[in-house]
Amino acid sequence: EADYHAALGWSEWMSGNEEPAVVDAARVHLGTALAINPDHAAAHDYKGRMEATLHDDDTEALFHLERAIDLDPLRVEAVGAIETLLIARGELRRWERTLKRLLFRLRGMSNAAEVKAWCRLAGLYLDHLDDAPNGSAAISNAKKIAPNDSDVRALLERSSHPSGSGGPIRTGWREALADPHSGAALVASTAASGHTDAAFLAAS
Repeated sequence: EADYHAALGWSEWMSGNEEPAVVDAARVHLGTALAINPDHAAAHDYKGRMEATLHDDDTEALFHLERAIDLDPLRVEAVGAIETLLIARGELRRWERTLKRLLFRLRGMSNAAEVKAWCRLAGLYLDHLDDAPNGSAAISNAKKIAPNDSDVRALLERSSHPSGSGGPIRTGWREALADPHSGAALVASTAASGHTDAAFLAAS
């Protein structure tokens, strides 16, 4: 049974501490599950998240994770793992395409999952792509579904106070690249907002 091997493979992985023997045992069971059923969403999800943690082959990890959410768009942990990998690799447009494909598949399936996907897309536009119009559109779509969702409210708060998100600071910094003070202000702003990746990039 593919379900049995997928669950056992994940249990092997979770019971160990990334020890080689544990990894090998987990890979055997997950591989068996996929041999029995190549479209087993859980097996793809588990294998993708395991490989993403090990970082032996991020390309393989992304293949399994993306396949998992194509088969079952409600696999939230897989979505989070994809986000981490693609942002770390700088593949922002690929992450954008993945989210749009996910949103298409989520229509009419789960309001909660759809809202979270819109929020992720808004975050991508605002935090990484400097695309305020598309960010606002994503927030608006999320608000239509769940106006009281905590993530939606946080995004609305950010959009209503653009200076706090670093927008004008970023603009001023670009206009005066030789001025260390504007760059330092951008680092401080992004760090204070909890956007550690953006702060690191600004510092670099």
